[in-house]
Amino acid sequence: IEKVDKSFEELLIAQKDEQFHNEEGFVVRFSNGLRVKIKYDEYMRIHHIISGVNRKMVWEYLSEGKSFTELIASLPDETYQFVRDTQLEFFKEFDKINDIWHKDWEDLMDQLNPSWTKKDFAMLAKTKQYPHLLFAFHDHKNTEKIIWEILKP
Repeated sequence: IEKVDKSFEELLIAQKDEQFHNEEGFVVRFSNGLRVKIKYDEYMRIHHIISGVNRKMVWEYLSEGKSFTELIASLPDETYQFVRDTQLEFFKEFDKINDIWHKDWEDLMDQLNPSWTKKDFAMLAKTKQYPHLLFAFHDHKNTEKIIWEILKP
């Protein structure tokens, strides 16, 4: 085991170093005794390829309502953080789109007169960011499936 005295910034730069193609990474030991394992970027990239984990796989689990417990249990530890981060990104984007079309729906309902027709609705809906979601909701269709399709990588 090689002991080196480097700053945290220097270690993060070393993490991206491409000269360590066949090495896993290194362990950082802090003065309070805490140890943290830092993996080289290339090592992580190879593990993502080997395990088949990518954004689309995470999207498929989310869009189909599959359990992440099973997925995570079958993955190497190195890919857990990628899956978790990607999952949170998708949830954030899903919520953003969902909030936009809900607000647009409320605006639309406020703008329509009491005796509105489907044509009136369509003319206003087409001016909004996600008109297909407004039409789907109007027709009692599942808007969640449509949002997942919008987010498909």
